[in-house]
Amino acid sequence: MVLLAATQCHAQYIDATEKDMVLMALSDCNSQTLDFKRGIDSVVAFNMAFHWTGTNSLSDWEYGEAYTTEEHMKCVDYRYRTRMKVPHFFEQYLGSLSVNLKISKTTCANETVFEDHAVVETPMLIPEVRTSLHCTQDDHYLTSITKTRYALPWMLSFLQDAITRHIMSKCKQKVGVLTSELCVQPSTFAVMPS
Repeated sequence: MVLLAATQCHAQYIDATEKDMVLMALSDCNSQTLDFKRGIDSVVAFNMAFHWTGTNSLSDWEYGEAYTTEEHMKCVDYRYRTRMKVPHFFEQYLGSLSVNLKISKTTCANETVFEDHAVVETPMLIPEVRTSLHCTQDDHYLTSITKTRYALPWMLSFLQDAITRHIMSKCKQKVGVLTSELCVQPSTFAVMPS
């Protein structure tokens, strides 16, 4: 605990932003349409969390509606604990490639916008990572803007680029999970002639 306190006293905040546009015709979504509002359903949110963690178990799941001042948006809060692999370059500092995480999220959606604000807490050298994801969809593209912020201890400053790349790749993976989970499936019901 003393090491953690000492590292946080001499830490710099790292901010990163990445914008990505995915041509829906090249995505895994055959209908090329996403139903953003499904992303706040408790079962769908659980499935997205499960797939994003690499199908690791989730525990202490809490889910509930959240207050929003934004018109035409519905929001939910959820929290869970899980275990995830960390990049190999952390192994020498942690002695392990897996770490316990506590994740708290507020997710908001309507027909045209999906927003996900997450706080990932870890017992390691970077105790908290904040991310926000803002997605919109038009006829051809899914546009996502991801922002992240974390405190980097001075002794890890040489790993800044690698850590930021890793965090952003996990956020990009979240967009992939979002695309597959929220894809509107074409109806499989046949209409019988009368």
